[in-house]
Amino acid sequence: EQQMLELARLVVGVARSPPARVNAALDHSLQAATNVDEVLAAAVAPPRLPLAEADELVALRRENYRLQADLSDAKDKLAEEMNLRTKSDYFLVSANSECDQALDLVQAMCVQLSNASAQLMQANAAIAHHADVTQSLEKRTLVAEAAAVRRNTQLHERISASLVTYNTQLERLRKQLADRDRANVIPARIQALTDENNSLRRANSILRRHSAAHGLDVDTLVLASA
Repeated sequence: EQQMLELARLVVGVARSPPARVNAALDHSLQAATNVDEVLAAAVAPPRLPLAEADELVALRRENYRLQADLSDAKDKLAEEMNLRTKSDYFLVSANSECDQALDLVQAMCVQLSNASAQLMQANAAIAHHADVTQSLEKRTLVAEAAAVRRNTQLHERISASLVTYNTQLERLRKQLADRDRANVIPARIQALTDENNSLRRANSILRRHSAAHGLDVDTLVLASA
């Protein structure tokens, strides 16, 4: 086979030697041939196309190049678009995840808000109950204070009257004692008055302690009643 290749190459080379016509493309094809078919193909030049068809072929080739360039650009744009779509899908998934987390957080906050509202309502109810109890205690305190003031007033009036009587009897007793001292005689009536005087003194001491506890001045009451 190699011998046939060399023989064919020799025959074609001799046939194409000067003064035969020279075709650089065929010579190059002949030198690059690797088998008998390629040698035979390099022996005869391909038929030439008419000028119109050649121009059309050139135009078609240019159009083919342009279409290939457009196809390459379209592929690049498609790849870029796919890349952008992949990124957008990733961002969309991330956004959906964040949205779900935000919804969960909002739901948790709603639950907390509901619990806080319930606690606030309970606190308001407790405050209202405390206010009612406080108001009731204030009313009862006012009633008790009014009753205490009335009792103190009555007690002061009775003690004031007793003090007036005490002062009168004391003055009378002093006169009687002065008269009896001169006669050196102390009757039973004077002894009774003395006991009553001691009782009034104890009552006066109790009155002073009670008045001091309520911020009252007994001496002023006594002077006013006198």
